[in-house]
Amino acid sequence: MTAEAQKKLSECGVGDDVRGRFVLLWPRRVKGGVLYFWLADDSGRMRARYSGNLSPQNGTVVEVAGKVVDVWGSLWVEVAHMTVAEQVDTQQFVRKGQFDIAETEQQFRRLVESVSGILRRLLDSFFEDKSFWEAFRRAPAAKSVHQAYEGGLLLHTVGVARLCCAACDVYPRLRRDLLLTGALLHDVGKVWEYELFPRLDKTEAGRLVGHVVLGAQEVSRRARQLGVPPNTRLLLEHLILSHHGRKEWGSPVEPAFAEAELLHHADMIDSRVAIYFESGGSGWRYSDTLQRYIIVGESK
Repeated sequence: MTAEAQKKLSECGVGDDVRGRFVLLWPRRVKGGVLYFWLADDSGRMRARYSGNLSPQNGTVVEVAGKVVDVWGSLWVEVAHMTVAEQVDTQQFVRKGQFDIAETEQQFRRLVESVSGILRRLLDSFFEDKSFWEAFRRAPAAKSVHQAYEGGLLLHTVGVARLCCAACDVYPRLRRDLLLTGALLHDVGKVWEYELFPRLDKTEAGRLVGHVVLGAQEVSRRARQLGVPPNTRLLLEHLILSHHGRKEWGSPVEPAFAEAELLHHADMIDSRVAIYFESGGSGWRYSDTLQRYIIVGESK
């Protein structure tokens, strides 16, 4: 069976054959010689065990033949044969979002183009940088909670920015260009916080510093280079540092002016709504993030 035709792990049930290429994660060989690990594709992951002699390293792409079995109520892959894959395209193992990325890119560009002056120059310093743009458009918005897939950061940023634009129509006293610039840049630190392969996870910089501070540092650096007025630069730094809203939620400071308060709530709204849209299935589901039961899908 080819990699393109193989059955996704998320579609497998007890008794199904599992054949194809997968990423091997967290291998651990125990007494008795059995190798325990996880197999992952772009749909999810499943526990696995293997009694052979091959001992691939974490993150290795392997060719597997096996069968799904029930082990104490959990689905496992009983691997019969396993080899290290050659000529690997790692992109096939990266989870993709179910949205029109071309249309989302166009929406993003229109939002950037609506900003003028020195703040537009600051935005262009990020998004006209081809290397940065490629990393930004591919980055996930989170590790698991919302938009946790390639392109998720782009989708989330557009959602937040559009909410901020709508708020400016309701509250005309808001400084639109300042708020929109903050919205478009609020999560740029996630470019350095996450990696997509061998699995979506935090980088060393993501674990040690985090995207809030990483983003504020980079915005401050580029703003200084461009000569953004010190007071405007300070406001932008605050927008990014305070967008999680509370210190216990990861913000070093809490919102201190109207645009910062609005950005925090727009960020929260977009991420919370995504939980409902991306939970899968339909009917009542318990959300670990929201810590309550919610209705997802088409159920009334």
